[in-house]
Amino acid sequence: MPTAYQWISEYQEDEKQKLRVWLYSDKIFIELSENFKIEYEKTGEMTRVQCKNPKTITTVEGDYIQVFCDDLKEFLINRKSSLVLFKMSGDISDTGNTQIYECIVFALKSRSEKLQVMHIRLKIFSGRQQIALLPFIKPMDMMHIYFKFSNIDEVSSFLKIWNQGCRLKVTFKQSPVLTEDLVSVKRMLSYPSTFGGISLLNREPEVLSKERVIIFFKPFKPCSEDFWYRRITFYLENPSLLVSFAKFQLNRTFYIKEQINRLSLRCARSLEVFANPLLMRTILEKMNLFDIQCLRKISRDIRSCIDTLKPDPRIVEYSIKQIGSDIDNYPETIETTIRSRNLKRVWYRNREFLQYEYDWHVDDFVYCDGPLIERVANDFKINIEHQKSKMNELILDCNENMLELIGNVLRAKDTSLNCKELVMKVTREKDIMSILPYLDSVDIIRIDSIVNLYLNDVLNLDQWNNAFILEVKTIAEKFDVNFTIEFENSLIDDSLYTSLPPYRRWSNFQSVWYFRRSEPDEYFQMTLEKRTLHCEEVYEDETPDDFLNALI
Repeated sequence: MPTAYQWISEYQEDEKQKLRVWLYSDKIFIELSENFKIEYEKTGEMTRVQCKNPKTITTVEGDYIQVFCDDLKEFLINRKSSLVLFKMSGDISDTGNTQIYECIVFALKSRSEKLQVMHIRLKIFSGRQQIALLPFIKPMDMMHIYFKFSNIDEVSSFLKIWNQGCRLKVTFKQSPVLTEDLVSVKRMLSYPSTFGGISLLNREPEVLSKERVIIFFKPFKPCSEDFWYRRITFYLENPSLLVSFAKFQLNRTFYIKEQINRLSLRCARSLEVFANPLLMRTILEKMNLFDIQCLRKISRDIRSCIDTLKPDPRIVEYSIKQIGSDIDNYPETIETTIRSRNLKRVWYRNREFLQYEYDWHVDDFVYCDGPLIERVANDFKINIEHQKSKMNELILDCNENMLELIGNVLRAKDTSLNCKELVMKVTREKDIMSILPYLDSVDIIRIDSIVNLYLNDVLNLDQWNNAFILEVKTIAEKFDVNFTIEFENSLIDDSLYTSLPPYRRWSNFQSVWYFRRSEPDEYFQMTLEKRTLHCEEVYEDETPDDFLNALI
């Protein structure tokens, strides 16, 4: 006999309601809205039933699950309006699960019409149990359904028949995601008239390789905004519709990408309009590098229009790094990181190399048949060719061959690249000379080297002399960190010795400073002679006693 159904029936029914149910070992909660909730609580052999608004409490005989089922059954039998959501989650005994499932089956069979539900998330039931319920649900109203630990092929085969061509989104939560799950999802992608979207969730911590996932699903592309190691989502185009480009929005990258991907050559009029330089110039003013790249792929006319206008890509940061070179059996890999409002990280590799590794921080993979460094340099040229705004940071952590190619790109650029900060790893002065002369407005220069550097030509560069911060580091073994900088001309005057008094100064010939390091027995000695600055780490017993005593 129903207990709380009378309260439910008095609550006004509408099509915005969501039926949420939470199941626990001694309690069950029903929620239709934030203002209407019912609680069933086990109290010995009795059940306490409480409605929070309006506040009503009653206690009845019987098991709390059975009391809940009696009310749920009446609700489902008598529901006339569509439900936005029907969700059941929680942890309950197998007996309780079966009892609730049989209650729902009985209620749905007892209805004169099929139940209308937009979203179903019955997490407590298996895939087969949900499949058995779906014949009593109206397919044309269904938009999304969730399956947990299911046979994806079995679910897919049923849905293709059941939904009668009404497209819906399906989410599968697996534990863990297996190869056969990926194969099943890829099969589903061939049915865009059945599925509007497919998501695959990985419950376990085991991580799939992003690179392998991308290659496996080709030619299908996961949605970039919903693609990470725990979730892979695909959105399928409705084959019966043409998507208009009229909703093109300039202020949000997500919409730009989604609608660019949907624009078809069949939208000939749209393509003709957007190939107009007057309109395109206005559009490009609000776009960054990645938006521009997407636009160029739409049509030949639009690409030609963009190339004629030469828009500023507004790159803020550009990093090129060779990785894995010091790891045995690791393929040659070059990582580029570009920030242009958003950040994008790309790995370049030879086509035959794939790795099982954590790579979900990478946004894209480029496979090269020829030398990697040539492809990386060519992409660098394309990306920065029309850069007019000032770049915040250029980071180059690569070998001399790569640096030479990057230098050639900078040398060939019509105007010098404006760059606030240059960070480089080098092994010789020539590496610096490949890059620095072709930059402009450099405020900060940071150089790392694994060997001592002898600088001559660099010291004559305006970029070097006009920088506000110069930093040269050597990376070597502990207590063997030494570097020497030789100057052809020096602008150092007495203000240095006033602002930073040396430990000892011998007229204008030599000055010595000592600095304490983070380790208790380590110190840093800096010696400045007329045209040479030498720095090295020293032990405590190599440091003057009076300097150490002054620190106490």
